[in-house]
Amino acid sequence: MKLIAKNEQRLIKKGITKVFLCRFYSFIFNRIISDFLLFILIILFNDPGQKEQIAADHEISYI
Repeated sequence: MKLIAKNEQRLIKKGITKVFLCRFYSFIFNRIISDFLLFILIILFNDPGQKEQIAADHEISYI
């Protein structure tokens, strides 16, 4: 009976560890992917003329 209980405890610990690692890795993976996609979007849609226009608008509003 004790052997069965020990095996169950070991399986429960393994299960908890697997769930924790899966959640941990998925969290890190999601953060890396989202940051990478955001970086790609910024590169793709970065228009230097628009930056200059925004800067000019701010200079006008400050004067």
